Amino acid sequence: MGPARHASVSLDGANDRATMTALVELNAVTRSYSEGGRERAVLQSLDLAIDRGSKVALLGRSGSGKSTLLSLLAGIDPPTTGSVRIAGTDLAALDETARTEFRRRHVGMVFQAFHLVPVLSVLENVMLPIELDRRPSAEDRDRAVELLRRTGLADRIDALPERLSGGEQQRVALARALVHDPELLVADEPTGNLDAHTAEQVLDLLDELCGDGRRTLVLATHSASCAARCERVIRIVDGHVQEAGRPSP
Repeated sequence: MGPARHASVSLDGANDRATMTALVELNAVTRSYSEGGRERAVLQSLDLAIDRGSKVALLGRSGSGKSTLLSLLAGIDPPTTGSVRIAGTDLAALDETARTEFRRRHVGMVFQAFHLVPVLSVLENVMLPIELDRRPSAEDRDRAVELLRRTGLADRIDALPERLSGGEQQRVALARALVHDPELLVADEPTGNLDAHTAEQVLDLLDELCGDGRRTLVLATHSASCAARCERVIRIVDGHVQEAGRPSP
């Protein structure tokens, strides 16, 4: 695979986006699961609005509902009741196929586990969201290569994931999450499998790629230093959201 033909390809998308209007709106959202023949409510009567272009950290103990909330925002799961609107689209009103199509075009996801396909190269992994949605163009490939350049992996595009360090794999996962220029990026403990130094490098990269006000980042974390990089901190307690002060690094 050769170098990009257009080194100046834009990573900011074709359309200007307003920066301080709500991209995410949750109204009276509950999410329950059947457990041992009983319903267990993970999220309860949740109302939440997140401004476009903002960076929000979700804090809470394990099992508090952070990952469940991210799954609702990404359209992986529907709410049991209530509405989840992303850029004006109510995901609760969509069937599973429509939610998947919406996610592929509007949402990027980064997880604690890197979830790279082991038989695909770095570039092929980054291109995968576009491959699943449509036939990639030359511009799509250029964009993927440019993202890998910005993440410091331009010289690893042909490598398989097994040849990469944990930090390099997470950078590939981040490039993959952004290759289709999503409006919303959800990150679930993205530094949880990394050492402290590598985690800081990945967070620096998140700041760089999501700090221009064009993308909205919702980050679930246990780390106070990670949360301190966000403009807004929300704590989830017993299925409810509470605004929290910004922690010190």
